[in-house]
Amino acid sequence: MADTAPHATKRDLLILGGGLVGMTLALAAARKGMTSHVVDRADPAELTAEGFDGRASAISTASWRLFRHIGLEQALEPFGCGIASIAVTDQMRPGRIDFAPEPHEGTLGRMFANRQLRLALFEAARDEP
Repeated sequence: MADTAPHATKRDLLILGGGLVGMTLALAAARKGMTSHVVDRADPAELTAEGFDGRASAISTASWRLFRHIGLEQALEPFGCGIASIAVTDQMRPGRIDFAPEPHEGTLGRMFANRQLRLALFEAARDEP
């Protein structure tokens, strides 16, 4: 008898890791018509639970364009804030490098709580094969 369980369904991609990168890859592939199976030992319900992860991620301008291209802009826009400048230092050593966008460039990226990124990715992926 053939195994017809969901894990036995043939997919175009097998993605190991359902974190921010793995889920972004799965969703981007789906938008191009590719099917995938994402394998991760973590439970998505735990990863998106209130209080699970208080961290935030800086999303570069290029990554924000990718998120917009794969349809996440509406789900994420209300929860992010623009990055107006970035200062880079090296521990306690003197000196620093400052980055600021040109007036016509907008921001250097956007900041999002990891939970909001996960919620948007999991919700969008739920409707994909």
